[in-house]
Parts: sequence; structure tokens; C-alpha cells
Amino acid sequence: MASVTSGTERYTRAGRPSELISIAEAAQRLGLRPVTVRQWAAARKFARVRLGRRVLIPVSEIERLIERGLIPALPERW
Repeated sequence: MASVTSGTERYTRAGRPSELISIAEAAQRLGLRPVTVRQWAAARKFARVRLGRRVLIPVSEIERLIERGLIPALPERW
């Protein structure tokens, strides 16, 4: 079960804690505009936590987005 504790802003899902960050910080980490991150959140492209009007994103979700978009390098050919 998921739990959120204020103060430390930790999100636990299946026993994995993850720091929660704001839309602005997520946008900065992804190199995107905050409006894009808000649109992605509305489209449910990643998990998010709503606390009243505030929307927070687990850092693990940002990492998952980056890993999902990662294109591996080709091996060197000699």
C-alpha cells in the first residue's frame, strides 16, 4: 500500500521509497517546460501524488521515463 509522510516527502510503493519532487523540479531534471510535465501528468504518462491541489512526482518515475527513452550506444566495430 502507498503511503506519504509529510516533512520528509517520501512515497513508498511496494517497499521502495522515493523522494517526491514538484512539477517545476521534474521539468528541470527532464529538460522540459513545466507545462509539458503538467500535460504528461494529466495524460497519466507517469505516476504522481496529489496532495490537495499540489501535484508531486516520485523521483523513481522521472528515472523510469529517462530509462525508457534511453537509446543504447552501438558496440565499437574494429
